[in-house]
Amino acid sequence: MPPFAFGRRACGRGSQLMMTHSLESGDDAASAAVRAGAGRFRPIVLAALTSFFGLAPMIFETSISARFLIPTALSPGFGILFSTPIILIITPALYVINSDLGKVFRFIAGRLPRDPG
Repeated sequence: MPPFAFGRRACGRGSQLMMTHSLESGDDAASAAVRAGAGRFRPIVLAALTSFFGLAPMIFETSISARFLIPTALSPGFGILFSTPIILIITPALYVINSDLGKVFRFIAGRLPRDPG
């Protein structure tokens, strides 16, 4: 499993569920992305930071016996820090882009109702 996938699984599931719930209740994709990002920003950031700082003593250990364990802590520690902006920014942006592209393709295909006038 790549390092960023661990953090995404550990910290990011809640915002995606909130976004899906907002979309099912009838909100458009942009407002659902903003609502999910605002509602889950603090829990996601706190979970990511506490996970990283929990692994920080092992990452920054300087003893010879810890050299075998440092890579074990580096992967999830920096993976969580790397995946947090992806969870908060890129994933909701991709939802909005996907929704807009769907509207464009439906318009091109003639499936959107057109205004008479």
